[in-house]
Amino acid sequence: MTSDKVGEQFSGRILEDLTTYFGINALSIGCDLNLFSHIAEKGEEGITPEELADKSSCNLRCIVEWLECCATNNYLSLKENGRFYIHPGHATVLLNNKSPLYQRAWLKFIPGVSRCYESLVDGFKTGNGVPYEDYGMDCVRSIRENDETLYENNLSQVIMPAFPELHEKFIKEGGTVCDVGCGSGPLSILFARVYDKVNVVGVDIDERSIEEAEISLSKESKSVQKRVKFIMKPFEEIEEDVHSFDMIVFFLALHDIPDPAKSLTMAKKFVKANTGRVGILEINVHDNIHDICLQPGVRPPSVEENPSSVFGRLAYGFSVVHCLHCTMSQPHEHAAGTAFSRKKIAAQAKKAGFQNVEFACNVQGAFNVYKVY
Repeated sequence: MTSDKVGEQFSGRILEDLTTYFGINALSIGCDLNLFSHIAEKGEEGITPEELADKSSCNLRCIVEWLECCATNNYLSLKENGRFYIHPGHATVLLNNKSPLYQRAWLKFIPGVSRCYESLVDGFKTGNGVPYEDYGMDCVRSIRENDETLYENNLSQVIMPAFPELHEKFIKEGGTVCDVGCGSGPLSILFARVYDKVNVVGVDIDERSIEEAEISLSKESKSVQKRVKFIMKPFEEIEEDVHSFDMIVFFLALHDIPDPAKSLTMAKKFVKANTGRVGILEINVHDNIHDICLQPGVRPPSVEENPSSVFGRLAYGFSVVHCLHCTMSQPHEHAAGTAFSRKKIAAQAKKAGFQNVEFACNVQGAFNVYKVY
């Protein structure tokens, strides 16, 4: 393929990516203003711009432009009579937070990242990173909502059956779990809700996240409230008995920790000898970056064709605008970044004295779960 042809294709791809970027922003606006909910309520009948402007208390001219933008991007459908409607399949992705297909939570990341753009550019020059709190509550709530959907659909159905001894023990006898990097607490709370004899300690360094976790916990049953506690401090500083946990989990968290090997060393100290397990969940990323890279003139594969390539590129995207910079804003030994593959995890685990990082299961194509022992 000639250089001119490759250049033409690359130029076209940038235009397509820009179209997607602006379209995604339109999706985010529609979710924040509940526009899709109003449209879904009308079913196949659809809605006129005037009706939507009235229901949403928004400016009519802005609504017209937004509807047409969404229709041209196939987020909405435009009927011959000029009414707009949303396909039920699209409505599930944007409105049903119980569905494994739900994606609205990630759209909340956009305002936070946009807010930090100048700081990100500056961070590339200084290496000082961008503090997590600078991204605002949009990112905190985005992570919480995404985690709720992910774990409610997969914790007891897919993830824990990959740890069969603990799964059975938690059902029959109960046990103890430490959720490292618990954020706003959805996983900690779900562990206690699903396994009614399990006690959970959630640990995180972000004050706002722990406050959100405590609010969420206050809405749970008395039984769950008694069996979950949240601690705001680094995992290395918690005051727990040696070998006191049946399971310690780093779910979408280890890559954010300033010194993963040190945290894994502490996990080795706190997890029960022989019977205890350390679980790690990270985005599904190839060990070899060459398996992720796209070749000039070749169109990107779809999720169905090559999930780890798609999710690998997604991980690097998150890392460049968020995760890596949050870690680098703290004193750090190893800024892992979001593309934390099995090979990279194994290197940190070896430093901590673990011998094996075993693949346990894949979750929805997007995430890999590992057993570390």
